[in-house]
Amino acid sequence: DISGIVPPDATIEAGQSNTALSVFPNPVRTTAQFSFLAQNSTFGKMELLAMNGRNLAVIKKGNWPKGTTRLTWNTSRLPAGTYLLRLQTPHKIYTRKLVKI
Repeated sequence: DISGIVPPDATIEAGQSNTALSVFPNPVRTTAQFSFLAQNSTFGKMELLAMNGRNLAVIKKGNWPKGTTRLTWNTSRLPAGTYLLRLQTPHKIYTRKLVKI
């Protein structure tokens, strides 16, 4: 249980405050849209984690361009529950809670 370490809907950032990760809609049913706004291009890996921290899926790994990147992900095969969406870049880790209904 990492709820005491990372608030479930927190964004963890160091540095620029105009960088964000978001999930829409949340809770999700069959499709989730992820949005990441980066001030500069960067390398990163977006993963879906179980609440215990176990990696369930790598959603995108590679270069993220400067500006807003939007991804659509099919969640129809994902069981109902609460998950963490994590985007790891060389200097920052961003997390969002994702609820599947």
